[in-house]
Amino acid sequence: MRDTAIPVSALSSATRGYKEELLRQLRARGFGLLELDIEERAEAIEQGLAEASQLGGFRFPPINVDEVHYQPVHRAVFSSLYKTAIDCLSPFAGDELERVAGVGELFSQSPHEPFPAEHPFHPTFFNLFNYDHGSLNSHQDRGIVTIIHVDPPHTQSQALSALWVEGPRGRWRNADQVIREHQASAPESSFALLLLGEEGEALLAPQFDGLYAAEHAVRVDPEGEFLERSHHQRDPSASERGNRLSAALILRSSSPERCLQRV
Repeated sequence: MRDTAIPVSALSSATRGYKEELLRQLRARGFGLLELDIEERAEAIEQGLAEASQLGGFRFPPINVDEVHYQPVHRAVFSSLYKTAIDCLSPFAGDELERVAGVGELFSQSPHEPFPAEHPFHPTFFNLFNYDHGSLNSHQDRGIVTIIHVDPPHTQSQALSALWVEGPRGRWRNADQVIREHQASAPESSFALLLLGEEGEALLAPQFDGLYAAEHAVRVDPEGEFLERSHHQRDPSASERGNRLSAALILRSSSPERCLQRV
């Protein structure tokens, strides 16, 4: 039976049953499937992917630059992903999360800096990715949770990079294919993935057995040879054009234990 796409609005309102379904998916395969059913956010992120398609390099913000200049499209994507990450965390968090999250403080001090310096989620960051120009070796994210929205290639007739996630028994699953299957049956809907990071594993695994920060990679073959400077080259096995576009946010905190006072 195909897994349920969990509406983000249901997680934010603590609708009965969806927390358990998210936990089941995270345990079984290392990622949860989300339906971005809040139209304003879905539209903002889709516009971000259109922006990613125009990138001449691998990602925004670009690598190794002294100053990052956010345009309105970047601010809208960041805000949408951040709100979604907080909504996904809310079933596991204490009553203080909404106040601590400080959504209204985003870009309040600078149009080019998401958070004020003292904000508890200041370490959070996001990227737009164009995998015609780069790749990701197998790794775990360090944060609490990672939210990934992707426009996976709709053809499988050529070698293309994909997001692979390793399950609890070492089985790699093509997460882009999961998205593709749901898009085929619900083309008007928008989907995203949630992965637990190392901070999230440390906070949640003691209360919920079987949770883990999953290894994941964006390659043609997740077990392929390690690529030096992978952010500067697409997977050598991938086609030159037509690889995936994505927008991803890694939710991090300077004091993550404050976010999950009560589960």
